[in-house]
Amino acid sequence: MENMKNEEPFSPSTVERTRLRVDIPPIVVQSEHPPDDLPDTLWLDYDDGEDAEKGIMGAGPDSYVISPISKQNLFSNKYINCTGALGIGQDKISGEQVAFISHQDPEFLLHKGTEASAKFLTDMKATLNDLVTRSEENTVEVVLFGGNDDPMDPASKKTVDYKKSIEMLKRSVQDVLGYEPVIIDGPNHLAGAIDITVSVKERKIFIGR
Repeated sequence: MENMKNEEPFSPSTVERTRLRVDIPPIVVQSEHPPDDLPDTLWLDYDDGEDAEKGIMGAGPDSYVISPISKQNLFSNKYINCTGALGIGQDKISGEQVAFISHQDPEFLLHKGTEASAKFLTDMKATLNDLVTRSEENTVEVVLFGGNDDPMDPASKKTVDYKKSIEMLKRSVQDVLGYEPVIIDGPNHLAGAIDITVSVKERKIFIGR
């Protein structure tokens, strides 16, 4: 995969800055591979699905996975058509940054029936509420990434599914936080998948292609 280290890091949080405490650094996005020695990283493996022992929620094969809220660094790979969400806040008790990440297929969210979409929304909103409850006020930030569309055909199923799935994610975040999340990357028009690595302590996201 191409390493994009020449690109400058950026923050999606220009608008969100007014909502975050002044001592909380906004999420920074870096289009490169993460350091090789990033410690204590939880791999949210979409192909493996849910894992109750690890606190990973899901709904079976080809659906979605949502990690537990943790101070661990986070990794999930092979976002092609799938979208993702990341939420970070500062723990009330420890003062450490804590986060979750998700990986979900628009096909499951939109075309597997109302029970399927309702289960995802229930799990996503529960995770968001837990993050808000656990975190200091005005330290929570949520961003979206991934997904794919057809840039040549705005009426194609792929394009419509991308837009509808992103709107579903936006609404779920707004229902809990009161505002829409920022889209930091997507849709993915380049060949291949993207990999997402999160340095939770630094509130930094590495996007690898």
